[in-house]
Amino acid sequence: MTDDTLKTCYDCGCDEEYTTITESRGVLICDDCKCGFCEAPQMYCECPRCGMCEDKVPLCNCFDYDRKMPPWAERGHNIPFISGSYSWQKAWPSLKDGNRPNLVESASDFYLLEAMISGVVFKEPLNIAPYVPSVEDDKAFFKAFGIKSVQRQAKLIAERDEAIEIRRKVDPAFDVACILGEAHKKLETLVNALDPILLDYIVMVVGGELRYHNAISRHESGGRMEAWVGWKDVVEAVGPQALEDAAEMFMEFRSGLDFGGPGWADAAMVAYERMMGTLGPDEFTNKKLFIDRAWTLEHNNGTLFNKIDWPGGLDCMWEILDAHASNPPNLATLQDYSSSSVSSLLDEYSTACVRYFESKGLSVANPFQRVEVCSSCYSDPNRGHMLNCTSVYNGSIGTRWVALISVHHSLKGNYTIETYPVNAEGQLILKETDKVSFGTYGNADNIAKNVQLKNALNKEVPPSQHYLYLTVNNQSGLVAYSSHSPKKTYTVRDCLEKHCKVAGGIFMADKDGTIIETLGNKHD
Repeated sequence: MTDDTLKTCYDCGCDEEYTTITESRGVLICDDCKCGFCEAPQMYCECPRCGMCEDKVPLCNCFDYDRKMPPWAERGHNIPFISGSYSWQKAWPSLKDGNRPNLVESASDFYLLEAMISGVVFKEPLNIAPYVPSVEDDKAFFKAFGIKSVQRQAKLIAERDEAIEIRRKVDPAFDVACILGEAHKKLETLVNALDPILLDYIVMVVGGELRYHNAISRHESGGRMEAWVGWKDVVEAVGPQALEDAAEMFMEFRSGLDFGGPGWADAAMVAYERMMGTLGPDEFTNKKLFIDRAWTLEHNNGTLFNKIDWPGGLDCMWEILDAHASNPPNLATLQDYSSSSVSSLLDEYSTACVRYFESKGLSVANPFQRVEVCSSCYSDPNRGHMLNCTSVYNGSIGTRWVALISVHHSLKGNYTIETYPVNAEGQLILKETDKVSFGTYGNADNIAKNVQLKNALNKEVPPSQHYLYLTVNNQSGLVAYSSHSPKKTYTVRDCLEKHCKVAGGIFMADKDGTIIETLGNKHD
């Protein structure tokens, strides 16, 4: 046979003298360039490919089970899994922009309300049942006494509410009961608001991950958002069983992969149990326990909730979960991230509980005493400031307060200092015999080191442009700005007088505390 009559592979150019050449799909192809499964040239191969490794399904080693189709399809539900639409917010309207809550704040509120209701805020037992005026009781009362006038009903309810407020002032136990009733109402409102959103989200993202399974990818291919849309049709047609099917399929992924696995199976089962109502004995408890479990769900690369954007982000979610899981729970951290209404309710609750314990002859400290503090140095602004406080050297004394924060959690010990170097008016008053050190930026004592103030004032300051720092009683802070040339000698006293950076000025006092010299005028 001559070279002119030899069959040649369309793909690689080899001829039949060295390999077998056959015709497939209208072209001559050698065995090396032909798919070993569908017999078609590689360019025309239509073998299904794995959604993860992208290898042909028969060659894929990503699964412990070679499932040909999803379980619901085996039961006769032949529904396309991958949609041609990317409009997932239209398919899942509860997750649209503007509907999604701040999850970090919501989790903090959830755990704080649970803590109040379960009585874990204080170590001492608090056996008080919540009190909530019942609308049904009101209706029964009006019916029993034939009160049909809406105005009369409203007046009676107002009188009832007024009587409740009076009783709360004189009965500490009833006051706590009313606050617990408010906590119950807030928790019920929160649970009913979060439940449909978290459920829709978990169900949706389960579908997005499931697209990697060979039982799906061998028939259809598409992106995550397309799967979110198509999966909605599957769940609506199949019902909760689709989530149990998904959990089974996730466990078929081989261990060690970044797809599927136990984390995703847990998520699917939590959603399934919520939909079946098996998490709790009643509807509300079922929802509440579902939310409690939802917060902690993780996939292979972090929290389950990181597949879409949430208001406020998720960076602090692990801090919230750790605070809740600690023993005892770190309620102060939870309060820092909670909503203002729940935070205020916790303050009200802790104050009322202390009052109740006192009525029983018990002395119990309030773990959530709230005070105003300087936003820079966390000191008591009515008593003074730390020397390194930015409020001191930028002239903003009296304006840099923050909202109420917990004494035991956020003040870093500064609130318990007996005497602050800088007083409430921003004045730095030093005695002439105080041992001090002066230095420039990065060198706290290169001008004077641990000498009496009256002697340190005449020390020369190196010519340059730099900040002048003072150290006294182990505290260091910016007190002046030095800017001069080598042609003139400047002392510490000169710098304090001309370039004082302390908000209320710097003063020297005698041993009795009487001011004898102004070292630096009030800084603007």
